[in-house]
Amino acid sequence: MAPVKDPGSSTSVAEVAPDDRPGPMPLRRLGADELNNTLRDLLGDSSKPASVLPGQGRGLHGFPEAGVVSVVDVEHILELVESVAAAAAPRLPSLLACGPMPATQVVEDACIRSFVVRFGRRAFRRPLGADEIARYVQRYRAARANLGYGFLDGARVLLQVLLFSPNFLYHWELGPQAAAAQGTVVRLTPHELAARLSYFLWASMPDEALFAAVDAGRLKTQADIEYQARRMLADGKARPTIARFHSEWLMLDRLVDARKDKALYPMWNDRLADAMAAETAEFVTRTIIDGDGRLETLLTSSTSYINPTLARLYGVDAPAAPVPVAVARPRDGAQLGPRPAHQSVAPVSDLMVTHLDPTERAGLFTQASFLAAHATATSSHPVKRGHEIFLNVLCGEVRPPKFSIPPVGAQPANVSTRELFAQHAKNECTGGCHDLMDPLGFAFEHYDAVGRFRTVDGGKPVDASGTLSPPSGGPDVPFDNAIGLARALVGSEDVQRCMVKQWFRFAFGRREVSADEPSLMKVNVAFRRSGLNVRELLVSLSTSLAFRYRASGAGEVLR
Repeated sequence: MAPVKDPGSSTSVAEVAPDDRPGPMPLRRLGADELNNTLRDLLGDSSKPASVLPGQGRGLHGFPEAGVVSVVDVEHILELVESVAAAAAPRLPSLLACGPMPATQVVEDACIRSFVVRFGRRAFRRPLGADEIARYVQRYRAARANLGYGFLDGARVLLQVLLFSPNFLYHWELGPQAAAAQGTVVRLTPHELAARLSYFLWASMPDEALFAAVDAGRLKTQADIEYQARRMLADGKARPTIARFHSEWLMLDRLVDARKDKALYPMWNDRLADAMAAETAEFVTRTIIDGDGRLETLLTSSTSYINPTLARLYGVDAPAAPVPVAVARPRDGAQLGPRPAHQSVAPVSDLMVTHLDPTERAGLFTQASFLAAHATATSSHPVKRGHEIFLNVLCGEVRPPKFSIPPVGAQPANVSTRELFAQHAKNECTGGCHDLMDPLGFAFEHYDAVGRFRTVDGGKPVDASGTLSPPSGGPDVPFDNAIGLARALVGSEDVQRCMVKQWFRFAFGRREVSADEPSLMKVNVAFRRSGLNVRELLVSLSTSLAFRYRASGAGEVLR
């Protein structure tokens, strides 16, 4: 088989064997955050109108996704589109670019056609075909003739029709013309690639610079894509995406609905939970965008961003940095999900940079957001924390238990959490996976259900020692506590490969398949060569074969 040539590159893509072509392209609806961002960039609507849509479930790839559209969903989306179009009505004359009322029918027809071409290209993230343009112009004429609407009301209906199109509402990488096959793969068009890149890094539509690059033929080579990826990562719109990935990856959305026993944790409230989420959002964005970008820093740094509320929980003086940091707020950056309408969202605008005790805090997994999200109302719960590390940080596989596992009983006053769970693990039906997860969870026994550091539990000194058993095999790595575990995770090839997989799943909206292995290998090599720099991981993923090509769909007609 001849190598697949990248027509815009001076080098050829490695030979693609039948089983090593890019993986499938799932048809995905824009999520609420993607819709909000797109409507902001398309219409200047910053009201986050899509936040009223029903919540998103987690897909098989482990990240939230918009599910199958039900009749109720269609009604919600239609109501959303109508409200957005109504809110945009005052701006229609400027969007149409021909005044509030054209002087003649010829001018009116030309104005509407021009609007469909210009606005449709931005809304659909690609040029419209001639048949599509004619169809949308006809919808405007029908609104004028059949409904008796005037010029602006007809234009408003046309705007609704465009926003209700699957071409706007979905990651639609199938243009009006049949795709061109290159051997066993389909190369994304520059417009499709621009949309995939912008929604990966910005969770929004391409900006004018990216559209201009497409028009000028400067989004064809790997060097072109790399240039745009680096430009986009340096833009402020990348910051919420970095925060959202980490929130969704570590399931920090659980903080929104977390409930803690007020008798045990009287300090727990929504403001504290928001401060926890904001700390993590600011930490990851500052590390990856502004800092060295290294995985080691993410997992071991004691630098953080806290406010007086969180400082009290951490048992430190309120930070006194001279200037507050710019906060990626939980509802924007970390995307923690909707809070019930009766609850207010306390703004977190008073975060300050500080350095925590490195013997107590080191990186993401000793931050209160992770610890409180993976605990119960009364207990630290090692299994929850160990399960998160094993499943989502090491990418270990957990088989469903053959038998029903009995719940953990109440904790007696003179028994530590570790002793309680060690006894629970002796049940015949809890073996196997608990032998892998529980030791990881015990590493966090220095932290209670809200993430406070402790040295005593159940009247006894905390024992946070354990071993990391690599899912891929190899010798166990002993550790004394969560700080030691963090260092062991940095050096784990399982963690390094898992980080690549998790970003892949986040970008593509699906789990990896065998066909993706060449691309994953390329990104892994680039990640290691960069000193485990996450920025370089993202750039390498953006230029990978899996990102630039796709497999043809079943029954798809190709040119």
